[in-house]
Amino acid sequence: MTVDIFEQLSARRLAAIEQAKLEKATALFFPEHRWEHPVYLVGGEEVTKETFILKSDMEHLLPDVSTVGCSRCGRRESPQYWHQHCGMSLASGTGKCDGVFF
Repeated sequence: MTVDIFEQLSARRLAAIEQAKLEKATALFFPEHRWEHPVYLVGGEEVTKETFILKSDMEHLLPDVSTVGCSRCGRRESPQYWHQHCGMSLASGTGKCDGVFF
């Protein structure tokens, strides 16, 4: 009896997820097939995408991130600005924005 390659890949992915849970890892497992969903782990616990973004410091690795936003003024820039200070001149002329891009 031949095992389907897709079944082998799914089994390998599930084993990797279980191992990461045992090791209390923070990890992101992308789906390998259209019937699978991404799995987000923080400290070995499966969490939502939103919780992963807030707690993992790895949100820049998510495939659908095309911009990052300043935590203070909301300015949007490319992901290369990740964790950098904004420094944009404020409209009020009182200085520069002290936000950080996330």
